[in-house]
Amino acid sequence: MNLEKNIKTIATRVLLNEAKAVENLANYIDGDFEACVKEIFNSKGRVVVTGVGKSAIVANKIVATLNSTGTPSLFMHAADAIHGDLGMVQAEDIVICLSKSGNTPEIKVLVPLLKRRGSRLVALYLLFVWATARLRPELAPPLPPELLHVPRGELQPLVLKAFLPPVFLIALIKGSILFGWSTPSEAGAVGAFGAILLAWFNGRLNTETMSGVCHSAARTVS
Repeated sequence: MNLEKNIKTIATRVLLNEAKAVENLANYIDGDFEACVKEIFNSKGRVVVTGVGKSAIVANKIVATLNSTGTPSLFMHAADAIHGDLGMVQAEDIVICLSKSGNTPEIKVLVPLLKRRGSRLVALYLLFVWATARLRPELAPPLPPELLHVPRGELQPLVLKAFLPPVFLIALIKGSILFGWSTPSEAGAVGAFGAILLAWFNGRLNTETMSGVCHSAARTVS
């Protein structure tokens, strides 16, 4: 009897939590969302949805729903796309990239290739981060305590200094692909070289840093 009661209690709690999560999505419908829907509605091409891992499963479900409601759609696995399947994307298509973290390597390699082909990319993750920070500031990453009382005029150079290194890495990786210096599969090595250069420039290229990087990499790929 207790088992049956616990099952019902847990199932009810899960459904109520999921219903609340769906209800909260209404807070994220803004002008950018409207613009994305209009782009899809007015497009003469198809909607191509891509992702990796669990995002790929979600992408397949989105494609199935769009096709069943009359919007021509297809699924493209991001890993397959950067290894030869990108030809299925045409200039009139709209591409939706799904990524929970926004740092999926295959997606980061795929984006410049899509832009190069003239496709319009709906940056869902960027929109999600912006909307979350705007509508629910308490969920945005907080400033470090030492920066809370820094004047705005002094804070902006610090933000720029923190912003430039990742921009340098992104430009190096994407530039190496766009200009033919490396293939998408080799771009990771280019990024690693760029990271070493940044560490050297900031005086942090030492055995302790390299040991930590190797340890993190081993845990990630194991």
